[in-house]
Amino acid sequence: MRVGRLLDTYANSDEEMQEEIRKGLKRQLSLVEQFECHYKRKEELMFPIMESYGHDSPPKVMWGVDDQIRELFCEAKTAAEDLSNLGIEQARATFENFAAEFEAMIFKEESILLMILLESFTQDDWLKIAEESDAYGYAIIKPAEKWMPARQSFTEA
Repeated sequence: MRVGRLLDTYANSDEEMQEEIRKGLKRQLSLVEQFECHYKRKEELMFPIMESYGHDSPPKVMWGVDDQIRELFCEAKTAAEDLSNLGIEQARATFENFAAEFEAMIFKEESILLMILLESFTQDDWLKIAEESDAYGYAIIKPAEKWMPARQSFTEA
């Protein structure tokens, strides 16, 4: 939303303000670009576990779409970096293409992927993901503390 607002403001701004907006765009796009950490964690940590449980199709399809989203982001970032030459309409169009696909993937992750994960993954699977997640970094928010689930011990009665 912030990138969209900056692009909207750019067209009606003077040259000095446009320079500040370009700086703001660069900052905001660097935050958005952190989606790469999330995608890597999803692809490298979650997808293999899904496949081990026989869920082959969602990872293959999502990985392909993730790659398309990465390409769209690169196009949007390049257009924003060359805003002075390409013009606001080109920058806005490339960003809107990225944003539409990116938001669609968020919906798919929440409505499809998460449901599969919640149905299939064990607590040990989630612990493994938590232990290995630092290697991939985090998108925007880093966990404040380490997740330690309560373990139940069962005794024979």
